[in-house]
Amino acid sequence: MKSSTRLRVTTLIAVSLAGALLYACGGSTSSTLNTNPDASASGSNGKSGSASNGKSGGSGSGSTSAGSNSSGSGPCGAAGTACCAGNVCDSGSVCAGGVCATCGSAGEACCAGDACGGGGCCVARVCIATGATCPTLGGTCGAGSCGTCGASGQACCTGGGGGGAGTCTAGDVACQNGTCAACGAAGEPCCGGGGGGGGGGGGTCTGASLACNANVCTACGGAGETCCAGDTCSGGQGCTAARVCGTCGASGQACCAGANECQAGLGCTGGGGGGGGGGTCGTCGASGQACCANQTCNAGLGCTAGGGGGGGGGTCGTCGAAGDACCAGGMCNAGFACTGGGGGGGGATCTACGGAGEPCCGGANTCGAGLACTGGGGGGGGGGTCTACGGAGEACCAGQMCTDTTLVCAPAAGGGGGNRTCVACGGAGQPCCANNTCTTGTCTNGSC
Repeated sequence: MKSSTRLRVTTLIAVSLAGALLYACGGSTSSTLNTNPDASASGSNGKSGSASNGKSGGSGSGSTSAGSNSSGSGPCGAAGTACCAGNVCDSGSVCAGGVCATCGSAGEACCAGDACGGGGCCVARVCIATGATCPTLGGTCGAGSCGTCGASGQACCTGGGGGGAGTCTAGDVACQNGTCAACGAAGEPCCGGGGGGGGGGGGTCTGASLACNANVCTACGGAGETCCAGDTCSGGQGCTAARVCGTCGASGQACCAGANECQAGLGCTGGGGGGGGGGTCGTCGASGQACCANQTCNAGLGCTAGGGGGGGGGTCGTCGAAGDACCAGGMCNAGFACTGGGGGGGGATCTACGGAGEPCCGGANTCGAGLACTGGGGGGGGGGTCTACGGAGEACCAGQMCTDTTLVCAPAAGGGGGNRTCVACGGAGQPCCANNTCTTGTCTNGSC
């Protein structure tokens, strides 16, 4: 091959590889970040998006891939992963018990709209194969019908435990006045809700940008409309605490619904947070400011008494060290215990712990070497105090140990209602020492 030909081939290969690499890394450099992976349009606080998000189990259809689950960690929507916010899953999966499962085939859960593949029937939310007998309803399944009932235009099936309301077994139909009729589109009854839909369950809508309201499919996502599945809205709107699309999440605005109540750097103050109503987004995290979401503050600060997250006046400040207020949850730095004020609420303070005469430290009610936690519940919760241990008449040390081989850790008098105590052992009438040994006589039933 001539050198000029080899050069042209090498150049073509390099260009092809560069194009493939660009495509694999995201395609266009003009792509924008969407902070809500379940949405198809950006909005305030990453809360907005289109209902046609490629998820099933709520409303809408499309082709968007898995996003983040409602707890904010890990992927969601794909089969075998957690359901996304609003019990939403990818197309071909349905939310069952908080996990997305494949749907539509015989023995699998019914898909959105109670649909089953291959002309199957949806009975009690499970797909029955064509030609099989419909459980509890009777009749042979075919084209979504269990014999003479269950399909569009047929009578509703009875006997399926539906409370007498009747059941439909075909996809996208619901029992209406004794007859199976279309469901899931705008103005139609929700599929799978109310009195039909393969055994009941939460109502769903099959059309894009629709949500189930009072068992009727209505438009969602626009200003003043109900939020779509996953608390999503369109046109720059956010899903407010009332689950209605509007402005929320920015400083001075109402807190949004769901986990991401406010935009980054803001916290929901007042009204309880959590999208519960009445909360307002404002600056958070700095000293003297409200605690941010999940009781978090800027580096070096902690969320002091009040609940954090705006739920009850939680405020960021120094906490956890000696003399500081207890951090959220009654927590202190290592070597200190939260005492007074009920363990973190109303004036509770971090004090040194673990030393002789000091409160027991938290967790396992720990004390320093040669000391044991006696009295109360330790950790500042009930007056537990670190005292000397291991000597005659003293509390047993950790591991029920005593400091001398002539002592043994014995239950408190009267059956063990208090701290175990080190007592003399091995003599006549005394408890047996370690390894059932006695200095006088033999060990019988724990006594010498």
